[in-house]
Amino acid sequence: MDRIKYRDTNGISPEVTRREAILNSQPPSGGLYVPTEIPKFSKREIESLRGVDLPEIGYCVMSKFLKGEIPDDYIQKICEDALNYPIPIEQVHNGVYTERQGIGPTGAFKDTAARILAREASYYIQQESDSEFWLLVATSGDTGAAIRSGFHKVPGINVIILYPKNNVTETQAALMDRYGENIIALACDGPFGDLQEICMTAFSDPDLKRFNLFSANSINIGRAQPQIIHAIIPLTDDRVMESGKDPYYVIPGGNLGHTYAFLLAREMEAFDSNVIVANNSNNVFDRFLKTGKYEVQDVVKTISNAMDVDDPSNARRIFDMFGGRLIRDKKYITKTGKEKLVCRIDKMPDLEKMREIIYSTTVSDEETKKTIKELYDEHNIIFEPHGGVGATAAKRFAPILEKNRKIVTMATAHQGKFPEVLEEIGIQVETPDYMKDALNRPSYAINFPNNYNDFKKFLLSGKAEKVIKRQKS
Repeated sequence: MDRIKYRDTNGISPEVTRREAILNSQPPSGGLYVPTEIPKFSKREIESLRGVDLPEIGYCVMSKFLKGEIPDDYIQKICEDALNYPIPIEQVHNGVYTERQGIGPTGAFKDTAARILAREASYYIQQESDSEFWLLVATSGDTGAAIRSGFHKVPGINVIILYPKNNVTETQAALMDRYGENIIALACDGPFGDLQEICMTAFSDPDLKRFNLFSANSINIGRAQPQIIHAIIPLTDDRVMESGKDPYYVIPGGNLGHTYAFLLAREMEAFDSNVIVANNSNNVFDRFLKTGKYEVQDVVKTISNAMDVDDPSNARRIFDMFGGRLIRDKKYITKTGKEKLVCRIDKMPDLEKMREIIYSTTVSDEETKKTIKELYDEHNIIFEPHGGVGATAAKRFAPILEKNRKIVTMATAHQGKFPEVLEEIGIQVETPDYMKDALNRPSYAINFPNNYNDFKKFLLSGKAEKVIKRQKS
């Protein structure tokens, strides 16, 4: 296969190289980049990964997209450097397993992709440019910490993280805003969706072109694709593959980057089973699959806060995968009177096929807590709220699924980030040393309004550059 190009989900902007897709992040039309060709896994390839370590799995996945773009030995180095921690499969009970994705350096599944993206972007920048790049990322709770860790002190890249200060835990905030150097953390008013809109507006603003802005949210295809690794890991586990059949996957769905990655892995023929998407009360995707209507609603604050997303950007990639199109040009007025752009259906996807492959459900906070408590009492296993949403969905679907296929639910974060929720239901959690270290550091957070013009002024006035210089001195 020749080098894979990347096209616009809106079907307007021209195809680009991978380097352009990574460092531009988003097509000028406001769509998202997706690959023009889908590489395939062979059955033999997947079987050959039984018992290998995580960097080898990472190389198998990333070489599908990076061969011809980056030297082979450097792809291997990216995976060895980025994936230097375990992602174990743990049995919950009977035929249900969980993939523990919160063991990385910031306790979130996003560590996998953030660390790979940091090394890939750094390679392009060092090879072809001597100018600085500015990385913008909006986070609902966990992405910011993973990006901070992945890009901290990376030469040639300054990072601005926008997070909703009233909807993250103390530990989540500490992992983002207490490291200084090339990292600016803006503790913002308003929900994640508004902050993501600020970032997306900035990428298409010609006045900000000189900053070489790019994204590390999953709107960047370089953040979304490495999460395919999480879909491959269970296929290498003898317990999960005992029957010879691929497992069902249960994915807590927020911005749907993880869901897209698993569906992409399926399209690459890594597995042939169903993907189950578990929404919390912010359930636009579940409602669409049930009704055929895509209707954005105001964000509801939940205990699974990284999933508190009103208009998930990766829904556009999922619609595209099934022959449809979401366009982000519909005006929406929030309950607070704020006007914002959200997605609408421009072309209906093959809904029947989507429903065959994707199952979905909505899980309340009360149901999440109940499941977490039951699993702890009955099986001595701890889930945090996001994993609890997935575990509830697994319990809900288990009676109607094939009995000889295992179920693997994604535990997307470390329980140490959520002591408040878990202690409320009688579960004591241990805080890892790196979280304790973060909590003991002074905060560099800058309180910031939920307003694009203020953000634009922050950049154009030179204030952002002054903050970086002060932090580095």
